[in-house]
Formats: sequence, C-alpha cells, structure tokens
Amino acid sequence: MRKISTQSGSRVCEFPNTVHFANVPAIVRVYWDPLLGDYVPDVVTIQLSDVDARMYTEYRAVFNNEVVFDIRRFMQTAFVDLGIDVVNYSGGTWIVNPNYHSVDAVVSYKDANNNTVIAASFTVDAVFGNIERGESTGGNIRRRWFINYPFTLDFYVKKGDEFNLIVDGEDRPGVNFATDELPSSAPLRASGYFRRLLNVKKLIDPFTIDKNFRLSQPFGYVTKNDVESAGIVTYDVDIDRTPADCKKGVYLRWIDNLGRFCYWLFKDLGTSDAVVGSSYISADIVNPIIYNSGVNAGTDVRQSFSRTKTRNLGAKSVDAELFEFLLTLVSSPFVDMFDGYDANDVPQWHRVNVAPGTVARSTKPRQDFTVAIVEPTQITQSL
Repeated sequence: MRKISTQSGSRVCEFPNTVHFANVPAIVRVYWDPLLGDYVPDVVTIQLSDVDARMYTEYRAVFNNEVVFDIRRFMQTAFVDLGIDVVNYSGGTWIVNPNYHSVDAVVSYKDANNNTVIAASFTVDAVFGNIERGESTGGNIRRRWFINYPFTLDFYVKKGDEFNLIVDGEDRPGVNFATDELPSSAPLRASGYFRRLLNVKKLIDPFTIDKNFRLSQPFGYVTKNDVESAGIVTYDVDIDRTPADCKKGVYLRWIDNLGRFCYWLFKDLGTSDAVVGSSYISADIVNPIIYNSGVNAGTDVRQSFSRTKTRNLGAKSVDAELFEFLLTLVSSPFVDMFDGYDANDVPQWHRVNVAPGTVARSTKPRQDFTVAIVEPTQITQSL
C-alpha cells in the first residue's frame, strides 16, 4: 500500500502498490483529521482511465471523515479479452507479456471555495491474478521444460539486469546475458519494470543440458503481504524430451494465480462425450392424416445435435511441490490446449475449460494428479 499526505498530516490518501493483482481488493482510502484544521468535503471523486481509452468515474460520500473506493473491478474488466494466444514464440529472447494493464487514477474533491483539490494522482500496473497471504512472487520456482513444446519463463526485468545460469550443477558464465535485448516499448508505467516472457530456447540450447538448469535474477521484483522489494527470483527447471507428436500426451498452457504462464504435458486418460439434442414436431392441422409420397403430413420433425467432449488428464507420481503447481490449473480462467505447429513452426492453440470438481490429495510424498477439461461444444448435425 502506498500513501501520500499533506505536510501537516491532516489528510492522508492510501492507494495500491505499483503492481497489483486484479482479483485482490484494490482499496483507495482518503481520511482527514479535522482537529488539524483541514477542510472535510461531503463528496470525493475518483476518475479511472487506461491506455485503451476506457474511463470510469465514481462519487462517494464522506462518512466519519473518510471515504473508501475499491477499483479492482475496473482492473478486472481490462482482462476480459486477455490475448494469451498472441504470445510470439518465434520472437527474440524477450517476448512481450500480455498479462498486464496500467491504470491511471485521480482522486479529487471540492474545497470550501468550490476549487478542485487533487488528493492523489497515481498509476497502478495491474496483473491478472490473485496472490494469497504469505505468497511471494520471488524465491525458488520449479518448472519442467518439455523441450519439443512452446515454453517461457516469467520475469519482471529492468535494463541492465544480469542473470546467473547454472546447468547441471556448473556455472555457465558465457551464457549470462544483459537485458539490453529488451524491446524498445515502454516498461510498466508505475513500477518501471518490463513484464516479459523469457523465450528459453533463445537463451540456451536444450540439447546442451543433461537434466536441469537454474536461472537466477538477483534483483527481481518481489511482493509479499503487500510489501514490494527487490529480491532473488530463481527458476529451477527440469528437462523432459518427450516428442511433440506424442499421441497420448495433451499439452496445456494456463495462467496461475500469480499471473505467470504455466505449461505441462499431461497423459491422456480417455474421453467422454455428452450428446445433447433438441427437436420439435409440427403437424399439418388441416389434414394431418394424409400421406404425401409415403410420408405422413401430420408429423414434420426437426432435430439438431451438439457434442461436448471431456478429456481426463493425468500426471503420474508427482511430488508435493509439483502437485501444488499443477493445482493452479484447476482455478485458472485462461487455459489453452496445444494443437501442434503450422507450416511455419508457429504454435497453434485452442481454448478449453477446466471441469469443476474435487481434486483428491493425500499425505503421501508422491501421488497421481488428475483433472478433467472440457472442449468447446461442437454442432454435429442439424436439420
């Protein structure tokens, strides 16, 4: 939470940090201490806008010398058409991450002379996600790289940042790179960071890795319990060489609760199809008992059928840490299934939904993870 106040401290305005997760309450609070002599208005206005020219104005009455706004809904609506399918896996080392949206806010009111007073003017870089208490965007993050499939790692970076790379337990100083390759587009306007996806194949040849690698950012963006800081962000990545034409594999991409792109190759455990039909029967009420060309005129049937396919997917014998990672899929509203590469090696995806249900979890050190996804409904036949 950020804060701005008058020199005397008679008026204070609190508002969200530079980076905010859009599904967490985004509170803007203004309060006065009338004993310090500041004027207390009857109404306070907040004006919100973004780069897409969307605007929203809200008025709130002051009660008990304070007023409170929650601007998260404005942030959330910015992600209705979040285009995670626009990720350019054929681009350079750093790919623009579509999961952010800067929001501008102006908080104002009229003073005793009817002049406009700006209590605060600020920008928030919104990310679609829902960070929980105790969670951190930093620390060690474990991933698995299925090297024959599209894959990225999420970072908040600034120009000049350096990264440390360890491959199979050995330093690779020659592979370390500076962020001078960052696109020339402007960084997030509030935090000053670029929010980017690292195209890992551009950093390191997967065939020079035996089992795993570690990539560390010593001074990355970290937030925990609503406190922002610079800290270590480390990815520990295991290598998997399953072929891209694996017939029994289903590769999914989703956004987790911290707004990060996630990937996993699941085993296809089978499918079930639900066929839904609709029909109506109309009758020739003038003469319903006659037959024309052998067909009764009293019954005219029209039908249509649609089919919904549910896929049961699984990951066999994963440990508790990977199980927790895969569990983020269950609550993600953005899930894509990989359809292969086109003639130009561009990844093809289509949207799917996660079927609601209960994910069983035991206390065993390793267990199977299963989930069901629902394909888009197909119109099979219609008459």
